[in-house]
Amino acid sequence: MEVIREIPGVKNISNMIENHKKNIQRKTLTVKELAQVLGTSENKARQLTHSKGFPVLVLGHTRLTLISQLDAWLEDNIGEIF
Repeated sequence: MEVIREIPGVKNISNMIENHKKNIQRKTLTVKELAQVLGTSENKARQLTHSKGFPVLVLGHTRLTLISQLDAWLEDNIGEIF
Protein backbone atom coordinates (compact mmCIF):
# COMPACT_ATOMS: atom_id res chain seq x y z
CA MET A 1 0.00 0.00 0.00
CA GLU A 2 1.40 3.38 -1.01
CA VAL A 3 1.44 6.17 1.55
CA ILE A 4 0.39 9.54 0.17
CA ARG A 5 2.06 12.43 1.93
CA GLU A 6 0.84 15.98 1.89
CA ILE A 7 2.98 18.51 0.12
CA PRO A 8 3.48 21.64 2.24
CA GLY A 9 1.47 24.58 0.93
CA VAL A 10 -0.59 22.60 -1.61
CA LYS A 11 -3.83 22.92 0.33
CA ASN A 12 -3.25 26.64 0.72
CA ILE A 13 -2.62 27.03 -3.02
CA SER A 14 -5.73 24.99 -3.84
CA ASN A 15 -7.80 27.21 -1.56
CA MET A 16 -6.34 30.32 -3.16
CA ILE A 17 -7.23 29.03 -6.64
CA GLU A 18 -10.78 28.17 -5.58
CA ASN A 19 -11.25 31.60 -4.00
CA HIS A 20 -9.93 33.26 -7.16
CA LYS A 21 -12.38 31.30 -9.31
CA LYS A 22 -15.27 32.44 -7.11
CA ASN A 23 -14.20 36.08 -7.37
CA ILE A 24 -13.86 36.18 -11.14
CA GLN A 25 -16.72 38.02 -12.76
CA ARG A 26 -17.57 36.72 -16.18
CA LYS A 27 -17.40 39.14 -19.07
CA THR A 28 -19.26 37.05 -21.65
CA LEU A 29 -22.25 34.78 -22.20
CA THR A 30 -22.32 31.69 -24.38
CA VAL A 31 -25.15 31.34 -26.91
CA LYS A 32 -26.90 28.93 -24.54
CA GLU A 33 -26.63 31.39 -21.64
CA LEU A 34 -27.78 34.26 -23.88
CA ALA A 35 -30.87 32.24 -24.82
CA GLN A 36 -31.66 31.70 -21.14
CA VAL A 37 -31.18 35.40 -20.32
CA LEU A 38 -33.41 36.50 -23.20
CA GLY A 39 -35.96 33.72 -22.75
CA THR A 40 -35.61 32.49 -26.32
CA SER A 41 -34.33 29.42 -28.14
CA GLU A 42 -30.63 28.78 -28.66
CA ASN A 43 -31.18 28.96 -32.41
CA LYS A 44 -32.77 32.42 -32.15
CA ALA A 45 -30.02 33.59 -29.77
CA ARG A 46 -27.38 32.36 -32.24
CA GLN A 47 -29.11 34.22 -35.07
CA LEU A 48 -29.13 37.36 -32.94
CA THR A 49 -25.35 37.14 -32.48
CA HIS A 50 -25.03 37.49 -36.26
CA SER A 51 -26.98 40.77 -36.27
CA LYS A 52 -25.15 43.90 -37.35
CA GLY A 53 -23.72 45.73 -34.35
CA PHE A 54 -24.48 42.96 -31.86
CA PRO A 55 -21.84 42.92 -29.07
CA VAL A 56 -20.28 39.58 -29.89
CA LEU A 57 -16.74 38.25 -29.74
CA VAL A 58 -16.07 35.47 -32.26
CA LEU A 59 -13.39 32.94 -31.35
CA GLY A 60 -13.30 30.35 -34.11
CA HIS A 61 -16.79 28.83 -34.10
CA THR A 62 -17.59 30.13 -30.61
CA ARG A 63 -19.70 33.25 -30.28
CA LEU A 64 -19.52 35.06 -26.92
CA THR A 65 -21.80 37.98 -26.07
CA LEU A 66 -20.19 40.87 -24.19
CA ILE A 67 -22.30 41.30 -21.06
CA SER A 68 -21.20 44.90 -20.49
CA GLN A 69 -22.64 46.00 -23.84
CA LEU A 70 -25.73 43.78 -24.05
CA ASP A 71 -28.17 46.06 -22.17
CA ALA A 72 -27.24 49.09 -24.27
CA TRP A 73 -27.64 47.10 -27.49
CA LEU A 74 -31.06 45.85 -26.37
CA GLU A 75 -32.19 49.38 -25.48
CA ASP A 76 -30.95 50.71 -28.83
CA ASN A 77 -32.87 48.02 -30.72
CA ILE A 78 -36.30 48.16 -29.09
CA GLY A 79 -38.95 47.61 -31.73
CA GLU A 80 -36.57 46.04 -34.26
CA ILE A 81 -37.47 42.71 -35.84
CA PHE A 82 -34.72 40.11 -36.02
